[in-house]
Amino acid sequence: MRFVFAFIPGVLPLLLLANPALTLKTDPSSNCAIISVLLLGKVAFPGSESYNVSETSYFALQGRLSPACIAMPSSAEDVATIVGTLAKLPDAVFAIRSGGHSPNPGWANAAQGITSDLQQLNKVHVSSDGSIAAVGPGARWVDVHRVLDPLELDVVGGKFGSVGVAGLILGGISAFSPSRGWACDNVANFQIVLASGETVIANDSNEYADLFIALKGGQNNFGVVTRFDLRTFRHGLYWGGNIAYPDSTEQAQLAAYITFKGPSYDSIAEIEQSFMYASSPNGSASRSCLNTMFYADPVVDPSGLRPFSDIQPQLFSTMRIATATAFAEELNPGQLARSTYVIHTSVTFRFTPEIIPRVFAIWKVFCRRIELTGMANLIFFGLPPDSHPDRELSLALFSLHWLDAGYADMITVEARTLIRDIEDLVADARLAHPFLYANWAAWWQDPIRGYGKESVRHLQRMSGKYDPDRVFQEKVPGRFKLPRDEF
Repeated sequence: MRFVFAFIPGVLPLLLLANPALTLKTDPSSNCAIISVLLLGKVAFPGSESYNVSETSYFALQGRLSPACIAMPSSAEDVATIVGTLAKLPDAVFAIRSGGHSPNPGWANAAQGITSDLQQLNKVHVSSDGSIAAVGPGARWVDVHRVLDPLELDVVGGKFGSVGVAGLILGGISAFSPSRGWACDNVANFQIVLASGETVIANDSNEYADLFIALKGGQNNFGVVTRFDLRTFRHGLYWGGNIAYPDSTEQAQLAAYITFKGPSYDSIAEIEQSFMYASSPNGSASRSCLNTMFYADPVVDPSGLRPFSDIQPQLFSTMRIATATAFAEELNPGQLARSTYVIHTSVTFRFTPEIIPRVFAIWKVFCRRIELTGMANLIFFGLPPDSHPDRELSLALFSLHWLDAGYADMITVEARTLIRDIEDLVADARLAHPFLYANWAAWWQDPIRGYGKESVRHLQRMSGKYDPDRVFQEKVPGRFKLPRDEF
């Protein structure tokens, strides 16, 4: 039975709190009214300035889904109120947004539901001994670096300034990963709100040690992280920046990447090698190359990156010794993406010198085949040789940007075909690997299965233990959900 009622401020929240088992059918507007009473002045409705600012700040245009309202918590207690209340409403749908950087539709927004925008949870505090940086999930990486740089400290995190903290930490790679591991490997504590509304601290030595493991790559399947305690390390200036090249250097770029992945691999060198295709409304198209490179020491033109820095001609170079803040401010993809539709997708495969040019050739065919005004980028990224039991893995990341919403279906079909063609190529070469980088996987992919049976079963057990009513599986859209089968 569906109740139809005139909302009386304060009455329904009290009923829910007094009787959590109360079965009450509501609609999104009623749910918003409930939350707006519990969080006075912290809920934005369509047409308001704060609502519009939140909606237009997503990384990609498809992130704008017009929720019924946007809750804007400013504390872990506020988040607990939101989660604990909405979990009790059988038909409530709510999304969690921190940085809003994923281009996957619905990953951080709830069409006609309630979106909880965590951007006000953006504080960065450093412990008195400097060993821990406590970071809110709404912070951007440039915020983190602006606090840590004056202290000559850093953390294993992002270098792109506008990217949010939460998504990267829960399963991302850093410029320091070759020597210090994944971002989630460097978390000391997670403060997390569970589906019950309870706020707990999970670490590797307390009663929530099993949850602590699950949060490292487990996506948003267990709760809402409201604080990350990150281990810091001493670090000052270092070498990095961008070098752009004409497409005439493409073969030299491929050769440089192959050399970089070879026996002389330097564990404090990191590169994202981009091959870029751009087309304009008048039908003209061009290709170019861009290398984003870092070296963790303040060494000018280090030998570990010289296979790339020696390539000529160069269109421009920003390589220099600078602070993490300076690099974060330079590497800011947000403005371009906020005016385009975006797909990110990827393939992981075992590296050989022969497979790289063959993957590149498939991308070139893809660029000739698609018809769009926008950009199509191939990014080669190599996992460190000692970062995974299978070793010597390469990631081919694809970033597609376009302007016309009407092309979405066509580009999605073409992107899926591109991935399938590369998967077939590496499978035929016996180089296929099940791992998918979750932070660069499209909504149709399934990176969680790539973790392996033992890890997936642990995630399933933790979901049953900490979210027995499947709130974060069924009420919270977005991110990659856990397989329901035995797997």
